[in-house]
Formats: sequence, structure tokens, C-alpha cells
Amino acid sequence: IIDQYSDQLRLPVAPIAQPIESENFRPPFATLEQSVVGQAILDLLYENTNQLISLTAKRGRGKTWLLGWLCSQWLSRDQKVAVISSRAAAIQPLFRQTDKSLSVQNLAFFAPDAADFDDSHYQLLIVDEAASIPIPMLLKLCRAGCHCVLSTTVDGYEGTGQGYLHRLLPE
Repeated sequence: IIDQYSDQLRLPVAPIAQPIESENFRPPFATLEQSVVGQAILDLLYENTNQLISLTAKRGRGKTWLLGWLCSQWLSRDQKVAVISSRAAAIQPLFRQTDKSLSVQNLAFFAPDAADFDDSHYQLLIVDEAASIPIPMLLKLCRAGCHCVLSTTVDGYEGTGQGYLHRLLPE
């Protein structure tokens, strides 16, 4: 996790090689690893300065579910969330995680190239399948005036992921 303004690393940028197996985690999480990462991201988001957070993991590890959990936590504080993904169908697990009564007015989906996206209306921007979005577009989104969480796999399922790793993260 990288602090947007100081470029200070908070957690390893590289994904954890092996899942952490333990029974010592709290629901609703599926694994201890998911619980630790989810709480660490939420703690960073609750800080006053805008954060840019990158979440990478292998396909099927629950990244989109975790983003939905983060959304629900954020929406419960009456904050507005914008979600960007190259495929609307891919973020259905995210929307299933949210309280419909809170999300009607405070949660919005945009395509990556949406002309009507205005970051000044949102306190949190979530970009799922980030490696599938062109780097110049991602750089523009990363400079949004709100917290930003990028989530992707870099194993070739959302593009190769190499541009994301080698061109976006060093920025």
C-alpha cells in the first residue's frame, strides 16, 4: 500500500506468495489474509489524507468481494463511492456486498472513459480490474481528489499486468 503524497510504503506491494491459513479471523472474511488486508486498507482510508492504495492478488482470491466490503464500510459512514471497471459484470460481487438503501444515492458505477465522472463528488474511488485500463487513464484516475483503491490481478487475466506493475506503480 502506497501513501499517495509521501510515496511511503505501508505494506508490501508484491502479493503474498502463499495464503495465510488459520482459523483466527473474523467473519465476514473468508481467510485471515483477507481479514488482515481488508482492515489495513480500511484503517488507511480512515486517515485524513487521501490515500492511493494498490491491491494485487491472484485470480479468485476475493479482491472484488473485499472491495464490496470496503464500499459497505464507507457507505455506512454516509460517504460517496465511485466504482470504475472496464466490465460492469465483473463488479457484481461488489454491489451485492452493499446495503441497497445506502447505495442508491451514494454509490455510482462509471466506465473508465466516462466523460461525466467528476471526482469532486466522491470521497472514495475504487478501480477494479485496473490492469485492463490504459495507463494514461489510470494515472488520471490516481490523481483524483479523493481516496483511491486500485485492485487487479497481474497474472494475465486483465491484460498482462506488466504495464500496471512497471509503469503505473513507480509513478
